[in-house]
Amino acid sequence: MREGDCVVFVEVRSRGLKTPVPAAQTVDRHKQQRLSRTARVFLATYPRYGEYGSRFDVLGVDRTCDHAATVSWIRDAFRPSD
Repeated sequence: MREGDCVVFVEVRSRGLKTPVPAAQTVDRHKQQRLSRTARVFLATYPRYGEYGSRFDVLGVDRTCDHAATVSWIRDAFRPSD
């Protein structure tokens, strides 16, 4: 997705009712590295987006006991280290 002059890569995670860790917190270092590689491939494939900045967001969806869901969106959740 694009927001202004920024390409936003969003990882969506969901968790069921009995999971102790919130969905948004399950993007570990390994997953971050995979997302970073995927973003590099995307930007190489679509060079017109190369002039934009980029960021990585995480969207977490957690089921609540009344069968509803709690959604949390973490903007700029991490910065690639490689």
